[in-house]
This record gives sequence, C-alpha cells and structure tokens, in this order.
Amino acid sequence: MRSPLKYATLNIDCAKVNRSPYDLVEDIAEFVTKNNLDIISRTESDFGSQRDASSFKIPNYVTHPAKPSTVEPGKVRVVLLVKEKLDPYVRKRPDLMTSEVFPTVWVELNLPRSPRYIIGAAY
Repeated sequence: MRSPLKYATLNIDCAKVNRSPYDLVEDIAEFVTKNNLDIISRTESDFGSQRDASSFKIPNYVTHPAKPSTVEPGKVRVVLLVKEKLDPYVRKRPDLMTSEVFPTVWVELNLPRSPRYIIGAAY
C-alpha cells in the first residue's frame, strides 16, 4: 500500500531585489528531501519566462510551471515540483489554467490502484 501523498507550499519571495530562485536550489532541495515531499508548490518564484521556469531543476523532481502572467508579461510566479517517480502519472491540465491575470498551475495525478487527484497551486 502506498503511503499518503506529501504536499507542501513554499513561498520563496523572489520579489525582493537581487534574489533569484536559483540562489535557493540547495535550500529547497534540502527541505524537500528532509521532509520526503512528493509535490511542492512554489510561489513568488518570479521567473522571467516560461523557459526559465521550466529549466529550474531540483534533483529528483520535475518542474511544471504556470502559464506566464499577462499582468507582468512573461513572468512565471508559481510552479509545481513533482517527484520524478510520480511524474509518469502526471498530466498537466491547461483547461483549468484559464486565468491570464491570476497565475495557477494544475495537474492530474492518476496513480495505479489509487483515486485520481487534481492538484493545483495559485499565486
């Protein structure tokens, strides 16, 4: 039997001057490993583009960025990090990411012999 999913939200507050999500890779990696998290929502990430957000890597996790904001053109404010071993069971849900003003990212997790989960993060 699979243990319950462990989900957390991290507000990394990169809106501060001269702060980048890349400065926090080691801290985030340590936090998710120490707490054995399956899925992490990261808010206030402030990536300059979707490409930049997609290239952000934490070892053993896959990054799923939200669509860029139209309020702050190109900026990606929220991402989901999903454990690599779970990612084959994840399907992005762009049909639920309908707001161009209110950044969200949604995925569907369909594990074998488990209920289907819809997981989202909002900024």
